[in-house]
Amino acid sequence: MKNAEHPFVYYLAVLLHESIWAVKKRSQADCEKLVTRVSQRLGLAEEEASLVGWAAARHSLLARTAERRDLTEAHAISTFAKEVGDQRKLDLILVLSVCHLRIVGVHSWDEVTRRQISELYEATTAWFAGGETAMSERLAQRAALARAETKSRLSDWREDEKEKFLSHLTEHMLRCVDPEVLVRFAHLAHAAEQDKAAAAVTVTLRDGNLEAIVYADDRSGLLADIAGAVSNLGLSVRSVQALTTQDGKVLDIFVIHAGDGAPLVDPDQSRRLHNVLLDVAREAPKKPPSLKRPFGDRRGIFSVEPEVRIELQASEDATVVETEGLDRPGLLYALAAAVAGLDLMIASAHIATYGERAVDTFYLRDRQNHKITDPKLLNRLEKRLLKVLSAGSQT
Repeated sequence: MKNAEHPFVYYLAVLLHESIWAVKKRSQADCEKLVTRVSQRLGLAEEEASLVGWAAARHSLLARTAERRDLTEAHAISTFAKEVGDQRKLDLILVLSVCHLRIVGVHSWDEVTRRQISELYEATTAWFAGGETAMSERLAQRAALARAETKSRLSDWREDEKEKFLSHLTEHMLRCVDPEVLVRFAHLAHAAEQDKAAAAVTVTLRDGNLEAIVYADDRSGLLADIAGAVSNLGLSVRSVQALTTQDGKVLDIFVIHAGDGAPLVDPDQSRRLHNVLLDVAREAPKKPPSLKRPFGDRRGIFSVEPEVRIELQASEDATVVETEGLDRPGLLYALAAAVAGLDLMIASAHIATYGERAVDTFYLRDRQNHKITDPKLLNRLEKRLLKVLSAGSQT
């Protein structure tokens, strides 16, 4: 805003960004035409009015992409950058996104959202400045900095211990995990190795959420079991990173919040969560979790049409599957269990909720770590996921 040549463009875009509710078809194209026309009547030149119309019709583009995509993947950034077009449009929808999310709901803005939007904005800015080369350099630099900072923070470790730990990390892990989290993972893995333990868990209060790091041997359904354990405590998963080290260990990083999205501050919740996660990380539960709507949860009065979108072009290394349906306790558990039933791997899960509507996005690979392209398998997956969504999306 400080650097804007015409700040009025931003004010007008914010004023008119909900205009889609004023058009009969509620289509992006009709909204863009309406806002462009109104902007010209309010004094903008044709080019600036077109810019406001474009942004107002796509005010959720930045936030929804940030919520649903792996932002350390160059392909995701380049696809988004091409859709936006230039830096001026990117700046405008950044302002729209922040203004919209800060006022649309009590829990629509949090530290996770801020980090996601910032990452997508900065990565796309780099892409506009230098294209694919700049993106590759940015990701490589991030991995190098993460490696150096992690090594520096492990100041009480011997040099050979540091090198041994870092040698187990993949480039993708270094790109997408904060050094602060990598250090906690280092201590967790080291303690598990010293105790000859099959699994270890650490839970930390961070930015009003609980951040849980699970270190374990991989097994089918592990992520689903963890999600089920979280739901059993009346908590909700905010985001998931499911990573595998070079030596075949699983590193799952969960950001968890209260079922109503309120900040978590009770230390007892951290202890309870630690205990249940450690149990499921060590051994698969004997029975499925008990998933009931808490008293006062009104989402069940709504009906959301279930939908599954399989996007083969959204990622070069994984098959991206978006599921949309009525939000309910344990939805992530049920969806992850359906994926595990086909012996598929969840590389990451991106969770977004819009009132009663939940949109969960999964990056999936097969057990050989390959992208899934088999039409028959994808058809079976779609049917399984639709069945899960349909079980909770009808009134």
